[in-house]
Amino acid sequence: MIKFKSKYSPYMQVSATSWIKNFIKTCYFSISDPFVKPIEIKTNPVFVVGCGHSGTTLLTTLISRHTSFFPIGYESGIFLPKNGLYTSKNVVKCWDFLSKQYNKNFFIEKTPKHCLCIKRIFRLTPNAKILYTVRDGRDNILSLKKRLLNLDNSIERWIIDNEPAKDWIFHNQIHIVRFENIINDTAYTIREICDFLKIDFDDSMLYSTYTPYKNNDNSNMALRAEQTRKPIYNSTNTWQDGLSKSELDIFWKRSKDMMVSLGYM
Repeated sequence: MIKFKSKYSPYMQVSATSWIKNFIKTCYFSISDPFVKPIEIKTNPVFVVGCGHSGTTLLTTLISRHTSFFPIGYESGIFLPKNGLYTSKNVVKCWDFLSKQYNKNFFIEKTPKHCLCIKRIFRLTPNAKILYTVRDGRDNILSLKKRLLNLDNSIERWIIDNEPAKDWIFHNQIHIVRFENIINDTAYTIREICDFLKIDFDDSMLYSTYTPYKNNDNSNMALRAEQTRKPIYNSTNTWQDGLSKSELDIFWKRSKDMMVSLGYM
């Protein structure tokens, strides 16, 4: 089967049929998107974005345990260009309504690939705050490779999905969260995020076993949900045993600049 490159796909490629459908949808919605006005909502949206396997599920789970949050228990992808901002607007309105029905002041949604849609998020929800996770590229591509079964696509995804982090790093509504900090100093990292979101720290964020993804039918999300129920374990520096010298050589040749930009060198 012929595959086309697609930066919006977790696998970095889609079938020819899917590519054509997505292209047509994107072109169609590009006509109406400029006329969609921002939403006036009563709650505070929080979006978790970042390269896949960089801690987005873990971070969302920890934050969603706070009593002020209504968690969206699936990866919506609503801000991807193929969906159009009018559709995004209606979905966000529903989340806002449900949050207020449950007396929550925030809702939190995680779609890793929304890291490529930050302008669209702010276009529709100007009051949104974004948590952008980053991870040492060597560990990240090792984890991605186990899922994608392809080193080149894993490296390409890590570079593309982290590129926006360089542009938005100093934005006052975006907080860059290092995966290594979540793992090695969870309490301090979550307290920092609470300060960013202007909420009080809650011990349940660290010690509860609640996960918003427990009823998710997606096999990958079901695995992630089960992992987040367990105590946080150290999964840093796994590349030392998991990547061969030749794989590391390929990684450094393509990714050195990004590693420098993200502060991993």
